[in-house]
Amino acid sequence: ITKVGSAGNAPTQYIDLFGFDIDIKRRLIILDDRHQKRLLFFDFDSYQFKYSLKINFNFANFQLLSNGNIAFFSYEGFDDIKTKGKSYLLVTDSLGKPINTFYKTDFSTSLTYSNSTNRIYSLKDKFHVFHHLFPYIYEINKKTITPTYELKFKSFKFPTIEYLKKE
Repeated sequence: ITKVGSAGNAPTQYIDLFGFDIDIKRRLIILDDRHQKRLLFFDFDSYQFKYSLKINFNFANFQLLSNGNIAFFSYEGFDDIKTKGKSYLLVTDSLGKPINTFYKTDFSTSLTYSNSTNRIYSLKDKFHVFHHLFPYIYEINKKTITPTYELKFKSFKFPTIEYLKKE
């Protein structure tokens, strides 16, 4: 129906898109141009470029939160702000400055599930995160994440941490 931005190396262009988010409240379309390590923000109504945000870390998915902060998910984990460990979820302010980390990494890998499904999503004005190897879906709150759902499938069992680390 319409086109947002264009491919290229210019500051308003992208090389290769990995994902996007739409923020109806703030009337934004956000594109993930991972090759140039940045998010591009476009006006939802005019599709015109507004600004870009440089991202200095690797991530698999992102989601703009209702308060303007940005949540990032990584299979390899982010350095935890409070501990020496790693966490799957990093929340930054609107300028990309880290605020907090959540969802301690019990297992990390550079190998990812080939499906491009976003690991962070919104549902009825709440934000959730999940890892495809674990049976829990967490709700992202301002200062915590809380397990909200547990997935169970008759005879299917999710792999144990010990199995994942071994394999």
